[in-house]
Amino acid sequence: MHMFKTTASIKTAYRSISKMLFFLALMFSTLGVSPPSYAQETGDHAELMRLRDTAAEAMSLGDPHGAATNTGKAALMAALLATQETQPESQANFKSLEAFLRAQENIYRAIALFQQSGEHLPASDGVCQTISLASTHGERAERLLPHPPSEHLLFQNLSLEMQEWKEMIEELYTEFWCSPIRKN
Repeated sequence: MHMFKTTASIKTAYRSISKMLFFLALMFSTLGVSPPSYAQETGDHAELMRLRDTAAEAMSLGDPHGAATNTGKAALMAALLATQETQPESQANFKSLEAFLRAQENIYRAIALFQQSGEHLPASDGVCQTISLASTHGERAERLLPHPPSEHLLFQNLSLEMQEWKEMIEELYTEFWCSPIRKN
C-alpha cells in the first residue's frame, strides 16, 4: 500500500511539473520582449532583443538547453552594453537585466538537467543547486534595478518579469522536491 501511495504521489507531482513546464513555455512566448519591429533598435540592443526572443521560442518548442544557451548569450550582451554606458542609471539597468537573464538561464539549465535525468523526483542536487543559483541572480537583479526603471523597450516589463520569475523559482523548488532555498 505504501508503494502505491508513493507511485501515486510521483504521478501527481509529474503532472504538476508537466503543467508548470507548459506554463513556462506559455509565459515565455507571451512575456518575451517582442518589439513591433527591430528597425526601431540598432546594433547590440536589437541583438539582445533577438536573443531573448530566440530563447523564448526555444522554450516554447520544449528546448530548455537552446533557451539557456540563447539567454546566456543575451546576458553577455547585456554585460557588454553595461560597460558601454556612461550614465550610472543606464549601467544599473543593464546590470540588472544581465543578472535577471542569468536567473533565467539557470532555470532553463535546471529544467534541461531535470529532463536529462529522466525527470525523477526528487530532483538531483545539481538541479536544485542550479535553481538556487537562479534565485541568487534574481535577488541581485532586483537589488540593481533602478526605481523607476528606464522607459527603454528592454526594461519596460522587467520589474514585473522579475516578480513572476521569483514566484516560479519558488514553485520549481517545491515541484522538484528540493530542500528549502537557503538565504546567505
